[in-house]
Amino acid sequence: DALRAVDELGEDSLPRQIEKIFAAGADARVRAQDLRATTGSMKSAGNRALADWARDIDLLQDPAEKAAERDKLAKARDAYGRIVDAFDGANLRLNATVTVYNAEAAFMRRNVSAAAVASRASERASALSLTDDAITALDRAIDEGENFPR
Repeated sequence: DALRAVDELGEDSLPRQIEKIFAAGADARVRAQDLRATTGSMKSAGNRALADWARDIDLLQDPAEKAAERDKLAKARDAYGRIVDAFDGANLRLNATVTVYNAEAAFMRRNVSAAAVASRASERASALSLTDDAITALDRAIDEGENFPR
């Protein structure tokens, strides 16, 4: 929102808004790092859980029960794969977004004038588009997680 509002500001309000943009970029960078770490932890835990489940299935004696559990495991692996793909995609989009956003914030911080800001309208539009794509990707990842079979 801070980046979207910059075009509507007068010259006197611009420095304060640019600092808000810069702070938002720093916060986004930290959150992106958190998401990468969380995604890595999720992958490790998920892989361990699926491997443990497969070992438990091998211990079952009843062939029908074993087949039913293998079917459940296959469905869980498919769902888990969709979750991992969604979070990996969200991470990639978020990293690109943070990079472009922070480059734009750094430019504005060095060039605090309405004319300089206006000259970068297409770059800002690109950063905002990437932001929207990252949000959509994160929403998809969350939806995949919520749809995981219980």
